[in-house]
Amino acid sequence: VVSDYIGSTNRWDEAAGDVEQGLMSAVEIEAAASEGFEIGSHTRSHADLAVCSRSQAIDEVAGSKERLENLIGRPIDLFCYPYGRFKEETLKIVREAGYLAAVTTLRGTNSPATDLYALKRINIRGDTWLPVFILKLIRAAKDSVRV
Repeated sequence: VVSDYIGSTNRWDEAAGDVEQGLMSAVEIEAAASEGFEIGSHTRSHADLAVCSRSQAIDEVAGSKERLENLIGRPIDLFCYPYGRFKEETLKIVREAGYLAAVTTLRGTNSPATDLYALKRINIRGDTWLPVFILKLIRAAKDSVRV
């Protein structure tokens, strides 16, 4: 959740010429959390943390966590880097803010040796067909073996 845009739209994508999409409202987020969905933070304003100053990055990361925790009444443990971008200092800021793990947009699988603040992912969308899903898993596993 991009905490400053709750109930708004994806302004960062719109500014880049993408289509407008509505974001979850506070009521929807609270309902999802109460149903057992894990709510994660995606900064306050979807700022590119790879180019932010240290103080701005701290505000984006910790401020979003605090607002979301106040909203749902429980800890926010997971973080996702906007645009998947981060630098070494960003990993430390996320850890110090109290998150337990963070995901990137780096493609691949993770192992016990993977840094919990730089987790890789396999991009699966709602319209991904099962055969494509299986191929993505196989490709990610092969890529991980080569590394």
